[in-house]
Amino acid sequence: MDKEFWVLYFDGASKINSSGDGLVLQSPDGFLIEYSMKLDFPTMNNEAEYEALIASLGLAGTFRVKKLKVCGDSKLVVSQVKGEFEARDETMEKYVRLVRFVMTQFDECHVEHIPREENAMADAFSKFASSEIEESSENVYFRDLKHEAWMSN
Repeated sequence: MDKEFWVLYFDGASKINSSGDGLVLQSPDGFLIEYSMKLDFPTMNNEAEYEALIASLGLAGTFRVKKLKVCGDSKLVVSQVKGEFEARDETMEKYVRLVRFVMTQFDECHVEHIPREENAMADAFSKFASSEIEESSENVYFRDLKHEAWMSN
């Protein structure tokens, strides 16, 4: 990838009582935008991963990113988006369609699977968002999401 690419790391975490997403967007010159998002609706782990991916793409769009490399540690989600795995239920199909549609807003957008160790920051933010802790760091953006991304489309 050339130096014009922004890099986006995403991760979702689902627990019995709560779920959350972690997003890290890095500019070509190394500036980091860190985001933690609590999901105020029940999700399975793969749904939390898709919510993180969709929110990540939205964040990159807000910054008018043109070239984006998207990195996630969910082999299933990354492979479904790339067309390597089939989405086998209606909810996953909706998520895949929405992600692919949102990806069209960029001049170039590549999605790749990375090892969990390379996704540590996004993972930590997703775990924080899915916890019961109310206090947030002043360096990390935090918000509550009230419904699934695909429901508004």
